[in-house]
Amino acid sequence: MWISNSRGKLASLAIGILTICAQTTFAADLTQAPSSGPLSSNQSNWIEGSTVGVTKRSPTQANPVIFLNTFTGNGLERFPENTWATVDTAGLIPPTAKAIFLTGVLIITHGTSMETADLVVHFRADGESYDYNYNWQTVEASTQNGQRSPMAVWVPLSETGKFQFKWRRSTAGQYPEHSSYGVNLSLNAYLR
Repeated sequence: MWISNSRGKLASLAIGILTICAQTTFAADLTQAPSSGPLSSNQSNWIEGSTVGVTKRSPTQANPVIFLNTFTGNGLERFPENTWATVDTAGLIPPTAKAIFLTGVLIITHGTSMETADLVVHFRADGESYDYNYNWQTVEASTQNGQRSPMAVWVPLSETGKFQFKWRRSTAGQYPEHSSYGVNLSLNAYLR
């Protein structure tokens, strides 16, 4: 269930968050790399909308859009490492949505080996072919320590309501000798 507010403070806040959270520009031609340099006011670099929907219930991690855990193996078939995986939002949000807002955590549990554990994640609209560098990262260098790094991102959707996600880690091997990694991101809002 969603609450929609197209005129109030919620829409203004969400648009502000969209602007602040934008880490890359989204080119009109999805096969080309985005323009380099700082973001510009060129309208083709932005997705605009007039309605923001947020979850009616309290945000939870009960139904993550993206979940993977290298220790248990959960999600690794759905989201193989260093491979763009398509995520379909059909049935979760209105079909006219242009972008979604994901929140959650990036997780590293460091093993006993002396290694720097580095987890990076990438996002793009389905249909884009540019292989973006990472958008978010968390690192842990201390043996038997860990990271729980909160993250939030607006992700553009294709016209069919899909986006792509990719992740990679710096170390291989199994916990407890080597580090384990996780990504847990839930859908909390949409823009249309």
